[in-house]
Amino acid sequence: MTVTSDGPTIDDDAVVAYLESEREFFERHPEIISKLELPHESGSATSLVERQVSMLRERNIDLRKRLNELVDNAGINDDVFLKTRTLTLSLMDTVDLQSLDDVLATRLIEGFEANHGLCYVLDWQASADYQHIIGVAANDEPPVPRLFKQPEPVCGIYRPGEYETLFPESGLSEAGSVALVPMRRSGLDAILAIGSNDPQRFVPEKGTLFLEYISDVLSRTLHRVM
Repeated sequence: MTVTSDGPTIDDDAVVAYLESEREFFERHPEIISKLELPHESGSATSLVERQVSMLRERNIDLRKRLNELVDNAGINDDVFLKTRTLTLSLMDTVDLQSLDDVLATRLIEGFEANHGLCYVLDWQASADYQHIIGVAANDEPPVPRLFKQPEPVCGIYRPGEYETLFPESGLSEAGSVALVPMRRSGLDAILAIGSNDPQRFVPEKGTLFLEYISDVLSRTLHRVM
């Protein structure tokens, strides 16, 4: 409340404070509710009750939308979990680099609906040619070196030049998305690059929990068969 030459004046803060302390005010004076009018975006005025109903309806729509998103995400996570489980069991059964190469082709690329998948192993030279396991000699520079410095799994959208550098046989002329899965163990420095021609397949907003799990399992498998 403020005081002027015309006498005391109730300001907005005083009204708000009073209504917050007297929650039953409108219950004691229900006739006031029908007299209150609030401006609407369209320029017309609506009653307080109509405005409250409208707000509740909007909140209900928003809650339904969020619930649907949660249900959709749960279904996606179930699907990813099953594919990750299948990949893990297959990795456990690998006995050499060739069988690991086959698993990367079938359980990783096909299973996760990716277009490309290459496992780069730094400071190592492969004794044979593999489709999905590439050795990078100690004195050679890996493709897009900055990507190999990632400490944790990460998803992102990459320009055509970088994408094609990672996956030379892609021939992609537009941006693609990539999931990078670094593997760091004693005597092993490698990174798995999973690529999709769909730029929205591996976006930064996607979680990396399953990628971290794949990193743990694949790094142990790769270390064992090498």
